[in-house]
Amino acid sequence: MIQVRGLQFTRFKGGPGDPGSGHHGHAGRPGDVGGSIPSSNLPAQWTSTLHKENGRIDSDKVASMVEKAIEERPSRATHGYTAKNAFFIVDDEIYAWNDYNKIPEGKRSHAIPVHSHGPENWEEFPDLAFNPHNSADVHLWVNDFKKGRMGSASALIMPDGRMEILEILPSTKGELFKLGAKKLERVLSKSYAERSAYWEQHKNDPDWHTYKLEQELLRGFAKEYGLGYLEGVGWGK
Repeated sequence: MIQVRGLQFTRFKGGPGDPGSGHHGHAGRPGDVGGSIPSSNLPAQWTSTLHKENGRIDSDKVASMVEKAIEERPSRATHGYTAKNAFFIVDDEIYAWNDYNKIPEGKRSHAIPVHSHGPENWEEFPDLAFNPHNSADVHLWVNDFKKGRMGSASALIMPDGRMEILEILPSTKGELFKLGAKKLERVLSKSYAERSAYWEQHKNDPDWHTYKLEQELLRGFAKEYGLGYLEGVGWGK
């Protein structure tokens, strides 16, 4: 059983679906959203070799594994073909997305999903290198976490050497696990008209980038539900 603030979830067998491809954008400022975690009596899903003693993910270790995965297959830094480019980090092992069933069943609750939204031609259009986790990414990860199919963190990488990490914490609000796909989409995205209005208001901001609005929405979402959110983590290059 997996527990988060009093909720219990039963583990199920089977593999994941595909992470959401999303749109393409650019990362924002570094930051860290999320509270502290008690250092004792942590459930097993927060005790992998990629976690610190207090249950928070060790971003340096994750970054090292991401760099290793991209050295093995450079196209993993971009979106490309999900089955080959997206991957899982399971302790000190790397598995391609379509090799999920090769992960030992007892370790699947440690599997950190990693993928990119960056296009292959991102160097020509650097503002398209990245956009944050979208609603499809979050919905897939959260649902597979509560079924024991994925770990407590999800990483989204940019081809320019940065990434962001979302974390489910023991203190994360249980309401998160009641959100459906449509609710998540409403929370993490806006209509064309709303995006246009936001652009008019913020286009001259010194930190402007294409998906600044979506990144602000994700920050607010993480704060509201008690998720950890690490931005601007470097994985190499």
